[in-house]
Amino acid sequence: MANKRNKEKILRHFGNWLENLSLESKDSLQAVALGFVELEKLKEGPISKDDQIWEKAERDISDINDINDLHCFLAEKKNLFLARYPVKFLYDQSITTWQLVHEVLEVAKQAGKEGPIAQYLVGAKLQLRFPDIPISNESYSTADDQLGRSGDFHVGDTIFHITVSPMPALYEKCRKNIDEGLQVYLIVPDRCLIGARQNAESVIPLKIMVTSIESFISQNIDELSSFARSLRRDELRQLLQIYNERVNATEIDKSMMIEIPRNLIQ
Repeated sequence: MANKRNKEKILRHFGNWLENLSLESKDSLQAVALGFVELEKLKEGPISKDDQIWEKAERDISDINDINDLHCFLAEKKNLFLARYPVKFLYDQSITTWQLVHEVLEVAKQAGKEGPIAQYLVGAKLQLRFPDIPISNESYSTADDQLGRSGDFHVGDTIFHITVSPMPALYEKCRKNIDEGLQVYLIVPDRCLIGARQNAESVIPLKIMVTSIESFISQNIDELSSFARSLRRDELRQLLQIYNERVNATEIDKSMMIEIPRNLIQ
């Protein structure tokens, strides 16, 4: 148990160091590249000085002479490293709820988890807002067609589609929902909002409600907290707790969970 805790501590310290590191020299880049190899070995078990992986890694990395190639190598390794851990964000009570949600999505995007985190956030928001209505909770990788679903969530006579990259097939699915007499919400990141609205209007005008993930979640949080900053903290904490419960119930990959900031708990 002590050995496991020690490994986790080393990995976490390395991650914090890496996030704040500015690398310009080739020697520094190669040192960090070797650090990644060491971390991989550390995860597998006790490190042996005689292990030939060190010599092979040093040869392979020293062959990367171009500093841009080293930056690309490290960027890839950094993303893989950060993807192993829950998403973290800083809770600043002075900024808007919209901005807080936006920052969580940005961190998720950098970690390559924006799609699933966006979907689970909307599911958590619906569960928080409608505690007496069952909100479906399926693994992110499960396609709607596999479960016979009309969309990501179905509440009342409304279908909710959540995506970080709206594709033509999704608009056709929205058209089918409407033909079946359902209302449709298309929920996307704010950066996709204008394009998604234009596409929705070209496919089926005036019948698809297109909104941003940031607005959809933040407006309810502000309303539930009666627009009081002190109460907003409680609602945000509940949202994240529900979010983590939903992820934990359906996903093997627990790195999709969001670490709740200490100042949001205390």
